[in-house]
Amino acid sequence: MRRYVRWQWAAEHRIRIGGEDTKGENGADMHLIIALVVLVLDIIAILDCLKRPMETGKKALWIILIIVLPVVGMILYFLLGRGK
Repeated sequence: MRRYVRWQWAAEHRIRIGGEDTKGENGADMHLIIALVVLVLDIIAILDCLKRPMETGKKALWIILIIVLPVVGMILYFLLGRGK
């Protein structure tokens, strides 16, 4: 009986007990927001890469890197690939 009360209280307050999510996925909204931010920043990096005066081969490599490794590729492009 005591265990049932604990689970019921946890379900009402959306708390995890024993690694189990009692009511939906609590972190799903934050994951979605982070994914959308990364997507927008990747699109900005790709468009910036296309606008820059660079050799076609270098542009293609940067775009492939941004697509294959979204976070790392974007960071590397903004730190190393933009040039001066």
